[in-house]
Amino acid sequence: MDDRTRKRLEQFVEKADKLRNLSFAKRIVEQGGVEYSVRMSMDEGVYAHHTGPDPEAIIAAGATFRQFFLKKELVSFSAMSALLISPDISETWKSEFRDVNQTVDFLFDEPIPVIVDGKAYTHREVADVFFYGEIIHSDEAKARIYQVWHADPVLFSLMEFYLITTVTEVMKAIFYLADLCRRELATPSEVK
Repeated sequence: MDDRTRKRLEQFVEKADKLRNLSFAKRIVEQGGVEYSVRMSMDEGVYAHHTGPDPEAIIAAGATFRQFFLKKELVSFSAMSALLISPDISETWKSEFRDVNQTVDFLFDEPIPVIVDGKAYTHREVADVFFYGEIIHSDEAKARIYQVWHADPVLFSLMEFYLITTVTEVMKAIFYLADLCRRELATPSEVK
């Protein structure tokens, strides 16, 4: 395996391990997932709640998480796709990467089962509103949507729940790919 390919695989593993060690991932593992509940009463009105990482953990995870999706980042799914034509990479790795990449794309493009002001948002759009409307950047259009969601505590809790579940599912894919990269790095070149 050439040095450039090895370095790319090692960097992916390093960033995935960083993500795995953040409180976001640890909290999900400790709690066994995320739950959402809504309670309504005549006295208290509507109350929504979800379990999962706190806002600080979401912010911290967002900074590392987004590196896997920004095309200019060496560990992005897009950049890692370049390894699909490398003769140094096994067919097993290539096949598994394609499958995981396709699964992640499917998840991101799938609408959540909530319609807000006549719009059905995809998992990708929910993540973009949180990450690029508030947490990481301040895109004006996404910030406006974030503010609308934030103004309604029940809606905001629900959308935050979908952000957390989306990030959690994609993290599982990232961790799987990191393990795949570890195996690829450990496999002698003549076996591939």
